[in-house]
Amino acid sequence: MPKAPPEWQPPTDPSGPSAPPEFTPPRDPGTAPRTVPEFEPPEQVPPGKGAPTPGRPARPEEIPDPERDPLRTPERRRETREPDEEPAEEPEPEEQDAMAAVVAYVEHCQEVLSIEDERGGGIEVGIGQNSCPAALLYHPMGYSAVVNMHGANVVSWKRPDGSDILHLRPDTPMDGASPILGGVPLIFPQYGRASGIAAYAGVGSSSVPTNGLLNRMHWSLIGTGVTGLDAPDPAPTAVFATESDESTYAIWPFHFQAFYTVSLMCTDEILPDNLNLKPITRGKREPTEEELAAAAAAQAAAAPKRGRGRPNKWKALGDKGNAEEEEEEEDADEDIEEAEEAWPVQLRCVLEIVNTGDEPFTFEAAVQSHVGIGQMASAEAQGLAGKMVLDCDSNPDKPWLHMSTDDSTTFGERRMDRVYIDAGNEKSGSVMIYPGNHRYHLELIHREGFRDLGLWNPHHDLPDPSMFNDFIAFSSGEIARPVRLEPEESWSGEMVLRLHEEKPDEHVQWENMGDWES
Repeated sequence: MPKAPPEWQPPTDPSGPSAPPEFTPPRDPGTAPRTVPEFEPPEQVPPGKGAPTPGRPARPEEIPDPERDPLRTPERRRETREPDEEPAEEPEPEEQDAMAAVVAYVEHCQEVLSIEDERGGGIEVGIGQNSCPAALLYHPMGYSAVVNMHGANVVSWKRPDGSDILHLRPDTPMDGASPILGGVPLIFPQYGRASGIAAYAGVGSSSVPTNGLLNRMHWSLIGTGVTGLDAPDPAPTAVFATESDESTYAIWPFHFQAFYTVSLMCTDEILPDNLNLKPITRGKREPTEEELAAAAAAQAAAAPKRGRGRPNKWKALGDKGNAEEEEEEEDADEDIEEAEEAWPVQLRCVLEIVNTGDEPFTFEAAVQSHVGIGQMASAEAQGLAGKMVLDCDSNPDKPWLHMSTDDSTTFGERRMDRVYIDAGNEKSGSVMIYPGNHRYHLELIHREGFRDLGLWNPHHDLPDPSMFNDFIAFSSGEIARPVRLEPEESWSGEMVLRLHEEKPDEHVQWENMGDWES
């Protein structure tokens, strides 16, 4: 357990920022509310240049000098200025304090909360493109995810080849104040506009902005962790927190805390149930006898059918092995292929809301994923037959309720705004999302708290109408039936987005196969 740093006070001297917020370990949902560290974000920071290209956030020492103007002395700026370059505008003292505080906070998190696991995964903390702190989760199989602490938005989820599964709109304002457009933003306490589905559900408020408050609030990183060293998958995990303040209370008059857990992991269905996946383990530790026994049993159950070796992708995570074992692995190609197919990588997101006030409140909550696509005409969602639908396609202010008769729906070249009730959960089965690129597809799984699926395609409502061809958006949430939370009560919802690398012709369009006889 890392030693808690001294409580942070607002900086008064730009040359010597004080210590960042106190570290508070995460807790299990349902216990008494936690105390959220107070992180005062910059009120105004320089916006990013050009379209966002999320990747590994930069550490403070990696940021080029021109990007750190608020932290440089006037003498240093004059020394590095080109002969024909206009003199840089002197930053205000408040801006210097704000940027110094961000750098100090990031340096603290990198020192205390970063993890480099011996199995190949880990967590780093740096500065995102919008000059806000960001956390990088990286997996030994080559996948990575970046969570920007402005809005706790998962702005990037990359495959080993460097391609990004998620999509950020090129017009998103990277100013550290406006919501990030794209990625995986959080929705609370209102889904969409006040006059749409939120009004139908009885929670619409004209004072609350579209999709609520969490996507424009600044969050603190309060915990990181990996699984025990006996587990094959480190499953890097980060926990973020925020809470209401005077500015949010003026918009929505209730007090709350929010906690958000993001994990990058192989399917958790192969891991032992009693292995603690919550981020309370930092760095190395010796596994207990019970964990070793549970891990051995789980690995035996998940091993290839003929029991010859483990997938090559795990071999690089620290297995020493001997020549005989290596030969067995080489002889078990078929089993290895089966095991690799059984272990897709997934993004696991858990949102928790705690009522810290004296009044009960009612809310909607969701996690909305924006995924880049290949062809809009072939992008579709499957697993929706028989679901009741709140449909706002034709009129966003007048949802109408009907039953879906088709198992799949294509996003197509039309406006789409609808919510499928009780979709994607254990009873109804997961929903498959096909981005239309024939390289991979996504399996959407709703667990505790999330029961509804929202599909959204803005079509020509965007500032640049051509942008709608670049992405699809779907929400996992509690939307049609709002949650009522009494004082000191908590609620949580969990979404799993599982990536399946797709083989050629794996996704068959049955309607295009013509007539055939059985």
